[in-house]
Order: sequence, then C-alpha cells, then structure tokens
Amino acid sequence: IPHCEQVLQASCGALNPPVRFKKLGNSEGIYERIKLSRTCVTEGKEEEKGDLPIVNEAQLRQELRNRFPGLLPQIRKFEKLATAVLTCFPLHSALHAVPWSVRAVLLRTIMPSVWWEYASRTAEDVLTEICADAPESERENVLRLQAYLCGLWVDTGCAPHRVSFFMIAAVSLGFPHEGGAYPAGGPQEMPMALVQRIESAGGSVFVRA
Repeated sequence: IPHCEQVLQASCGALNPPVRFKKLGNSEGIYERIKLSRTCVTEGKEEEKGDLPIVNEAQLRQELRNRFPGLLPQIRKFEKLATAVLTCFPLHSALHAVPWSVRAVLLRTIMPSVWWEYASRTAEDVLTEICADAPESERENVLRLQAYLCGLWVDTGCAPHRVSFFMIAAVSLGFPHEGGAYPAGGPQEMPMALVQRIESAGGSVFVRA
C-alpha cells in the first residue's frame, strides 16, 4: 500500500523515503482483478460470471451489492466485522510499545471484544458463520461471494481455511481502502534499504546464517 513508503522511511530513520511506492492501476483505475474458476451451470450450459475488478473500497462494496442482491445482510455483516477488526489493529500495534507486563493488562482491558472473538479465527470459519442464515436459494451465490472475499488470500500467505479473518479483512477491504502500490525498482529495494541503514549504523546483516 502507499503508506509502506512512510513506514520504510521511519524504519530506516531517513529524512526522505529511501524507496518510492507508486500506486497501481490502469487507465480505468483498476489495480486488481479476482477471477473465479468456478462456473454456474444453467440449463446444461456453463455460464461464465466474469472477473471482479477492484478500483477502491467504495467501488468494491457497490460491486458486491450489484452482484449479490440476495445476500445484502451477509455482505453488511462481513463489512461490519471486517471494519471492526481493522479498526482495532492500530491500538493493538500501539500497545506493543509498552512493556509486556503492562501490555498484557491493557490488552485484556481496552481491546474491544470483537477483536478477541473474530480476529484470530480462520476466514473460512467466520465467513461460514456470516452466511449461515442465507436463503437456501442463494447457496451458489454464497459460495461465489465467499470466493470473491477470499480471492486475495495469496497476499496473506495462507489459504482461507488457515488464514486469520483479520488478514482476509485486511486484503479484501483494507487493501482497496488504501489502494495498491509497488516499490520503484522492485521489492528487493526494501530489504536493500534496510541493510544499508543497519550497516551504516555499524551493524551486520547475515543471510543463510
């Protein structure tokens, strides 16, 4: 995301960003597409449903509503839970600045219950719960909606049955909210900038040590 530029700058203690991050997107602003391999069989013919283009969060939310009008309550519940756990994350991160003895108490007392209830559960588990009350007539659309919401699971490193709901919330809503970005010169420029900073401060970096 674009903010990686500032995060890397702070990590390197630099006055200026050591690596620039350019926002992704074609002439229409589309920076990502989710395409399902699953097709719907209608009267003996396979009907291709097409891919899901992603421009930004507002467009994605509207696109899901247009495609799945019979699952609006489930879409709204997903958005509510995803937004809630994402909102909790800055607080969770900030608490890591204090000693563990203090942090442990603060985590138990000020972190919202939604974080403990949903953030670490698997995406598959939470999405199954969200769609449990969907009409039987929407069964095929439930599978398709869940597939779209988990479509960027590869960016998390784990499949939906293993990845946390927080990570799926981050890539499905958080990513479109911030927009996609790519480091100028390629991703190898990020570790190289960190290595340069470490070595300039007298440290050493070892690989395959």
